[in-house]
Amino acid sequence: MAIKSKIGRRRYIVFKIQSGEEITYKDLIFTFNRILPIHQKDKNSINENPPVLRHKLKYFDGEYGILLCPHWLKASAIEIIGSVQNVGYRKKPIKIETIGTSGTLKKARKKYLQ
Repeated sequence: MAIKSKIGRRRYIVFKIQSGEEITYKDLIFTFNRILPIHQKDKNSINENPPVLRHKLKYFDGEYGILLCPHWLKASAIEIIGSVQNVGYRKKPIKIETIGTSGTLKKARKKYLQ
């Protein structure tokens, strides 16, 4: 059985943050975990199969970031992160611009961050 049949296809969304304040990795994690959708394995039994986060912040250097998500959530994830206006506990104002999307982390870094 191929790995993709078990874990599904992934997309890496590259984005740029514009802000007057310093944004940390923790600020983005807090915000993304609050606003991005959670996938329920089995809708009938919540207690037996707890919800699973289907996204992960793979890279962030203070200005550019890469978000991992399943391919079926790519469009909604791009729309959601593009609508973010503040991040973190202190609600720091920001603007997130999506630069591009790739199927591999290596290609995303090479194509959009160099």
